[in-house]
Amino acid sequence: MQITRTDSRDTRFRQLAAALEDELRLRDGESANERALVNEIGFLPCAIVATVNHEPIACGAFHMLSADRMEIKRMFVVPAFRRRSAATIVLKAIEQWAIEMGFQRSLLETGLNQPEAIAFYQRNGYQQIPLFGAYIANENSICFEKKLDPKTI
Repeated sequence: MQITRTDSRDTRFRQLAAALEDELRLRDGESANERALVNEIGFLPCAIVATVNHEPIACGAFHMLSADRMEIKRMFVVPAFRRRSAATIVLKAIEQWAIEMGFQRSLLETGLNQPEAIAFYQRNGYQQIPLFGAYIANENSICFEKKLDPKTI
């Protein structure tokens, strides 16, 4: 697996992010429209794309919330590569990059209809926190936070 640091303009990242939106529409139904507004990609300066044999199989990104906090966005693994460590590799790559940039805390939001994602983040040291920012009014959201520690990445 090859990991590439890029940004959200990368066509491979955009392809994977579109596949994520398709999956969320299937899982969330009507509430997916609200979610899409909150998760509009815009420009994310820090994105990861994982490839196997030059084919994009996973992605994730982050952006600054404050001087010491960042938010993970657009984590996705194509179904054929799930349960094969791709998500963990992408998450660790994001956390390492964020540490290099001086961030001390990682925040994220996922949906209640994504139990696999919830369990994944909990296994990787994320603790549930109150809804924050644009997610406060979204009853389908669940938010997490992790203190970034260079010794554990």
